[in-house]
Amino acid sequence: MDIEGWEIAALHSARTLLADTRIAVELHPSAWAWSGHSRADLEQLLDEWRLIPRPLSGQRDVLGQHGQVFLEPRESTES
Repeated sequence: MDIEGWEIAALHSARTLLADTRIAVELHPSAWAWSGHSRADLEQLLDEWRLIPRPLSGQRDVLGQHGQVFLEPRESTES
């Protein structure tokens, strides 16, 4: 999914899909403000859905830098 800053809005709508599907997302943190979202919004979604973002394009700050991210389920032993 590469939708230039609207990834948080799309993830809000994809709750049922993400329960059974893993997805790679291209994050555009610099575009979130104009799309009405923030890093905190994404962190809340990931926490609620027990997903961990794994960088696919070498980001040091997976949620703070532009790049591709794989969303995978958090293991029950991880908090």
